[in-house]
Amino acid sequence: MSTLDDLNERFVRLQFGSSQRTRLYEKLIDLLHNNIKLTEALDICWQHASYDGRKPKRVAAIALDTWRTRVRDGVKLGDAMQGWIPDSDRMVIKAGEEAGKVEEALRNALRIQEGMSRIRAAIWGGVAYPLVLLAAVVGFLVIFGVMVVPSFDAVFPRAKWTGAGASMAFLSDFVDIWLMPILIAFFAAIVVSIWSMPRWTGRLRVYADKVPPYSLYRMSVGVGFMLTVSAMTKANVTFTDTLRALLRDANPWYRERLARSLQLMNNGRNLGEALHQSGHSFPDEEAVLDLRAFAGLAGFEVRMQKMGEKWIDLSVVRVQGQMKVFSYFALVLMAFVIGWLGSGLQSVLSQIQSGVQ
Repeated sequence: MSTLDDLNERFVRLQFGSSQRTRLYEKLIDLLHNNIKLTEALDICWQHASYDGRKPKRVAAIALDTWRTRVRDGVKLGDAMQGWIPDSDRMVIKAGEEAGKVEEALRNALRIQEGMSRIRAAIWGGVAYPLVLLAAVVGFLVIFGVMVVPSFDAVFPRAKWTGAGASMAFLSDFVDIWLMPILIAFFAAIVVSIWSMPRWTGRLRVYADKVPPYSLYRMSVGVGFMLTVSAMTKANVTFTDTLRALLRDANPWYRERLARSLQLMNNGRNLGEALHQSGHSFPDEEAVLDLRAFAGLAGFEVRMQKMGEKWIDLSVVRVQGQMKVFSYFALVLMAFVIGWLGSGLQSVLSQIQSGVQ
């Protein structure tokens, strides 16, 4: 494959998002449930995605064509999907294939996909509202600092402003000198936080994981971990083999947590005790307590699946709760700024009227 072809394929893979994966999983599940062979199911899905071959360059059609070609060559479906779907999905599908339960494996992958989508939706839904409010606050400051204050200054010199009006006079200087550096620092902090989420390790990171935005990242990855372990357990894959598989493509932050837990499990600890003794509070302190309580009991595999499903609901509620803190902060800030600007404007108008009289 040439460099250009490789770049084109990578670009196509980037366009193959979660919504398209979900639709293909659902179609394959329905076809397999009706006793259609995997190769035939992939062919049918390709025909639908490519509009009977008329649009073979559509992203879903290219993905399916790659998968069905590899499967015909004797490659397992999980391996055929490599590079096109998340490793957590691929791992679950591959384990299900080895257990002879492809349909169930796809259902488990779909459950993971839906769980992660709910968490992402909760995060982005919670972030959007406070960001809009903060943008409105910045807009008010800019309008008053660039337009309103200079206009009043031309009528009544701001050096003579007193009270709330004097503080509003400061606003013009603040917008000219400090607003841009503060905004740059704010966005730089966001970029650094996003960059450090999968990379920052060590004891300080354990404490950072207790507060946003790092707590949101921990919960997001934790949901994927719980659902993946649940699905792999259902496919009769041992916990140690699951952790080894997750370690292969784990980022530094995730690897630190998995490696320590795997080391403890190799020394005889069960999953719950290993996660507890690792000291990372991953995926969550409450989840670790549940795993410690049930890991050594009969029927833990069934319990693990229920815990994975319950964990999604709990995580969504917790994410929404943490996002409300940002929303309340943005609301209070906006109310303060509007009140401050309103009182300052009224003060300046009164002083102008007094000066004219």
